[in-house]
Amino acid sequence: MITKNIVKVGVIALLALLLLVMPLMTACAEEKPEIAEEKPEIAKVGYLADLTGPYAAVGAPLVQGFQDYFEMINARGGIEGVPVEVLVADTQAKADLSVSAYKRFKAADVLTVSCMVTPVALAVQTLLNEDKIPGINQTATLSIYVPPPGLHVVSWWGSQ
Repeated sequence: MITKNIVKVGVIALLALLLLVMPLMTACAEEKPEIAEEKPEIAKVGYLADLTGPYAAVGAPLVQGFQDYFEMINARGGIEGVPVEVLVADTQAKADLSVSAYKRFKAADVLTVSCMVTPVALAVQTLLNEDKIPGINQTATLSIYVPPPGLHVVSWWGSQ
């Protein structure tokens, strides 16, 4: 009998505590800012490729596949109804050409940049991180795949 009373009192005390704590928790919770999900008229993606230079033998087919993929996406209505435009730059696996092309892509408001080889990815990695532009890399360098601290992608159209 005493055990049943202890259990009842414990359950009632726990419920009372929850009733007091829950409003406090919700009052103290951070409000999440509303993010405008405004879709662009066109989504631009950049590809830093080697159409000439040491990796040219694989560059052209990779670029063609990249372009074909987005052509298929556009034929299916785009991404959430937004067509995709592919921008391509020949970097010849050179850092200076890669950085220059990246800056042109950024000025064109690309949503992401694909890098074909390690030298190109390493040349633009810091810029991608600073600008919070996602990079798609087909490289063999592990440091490229570690996301920078504090980068939180919340949707295709924006980051926070």
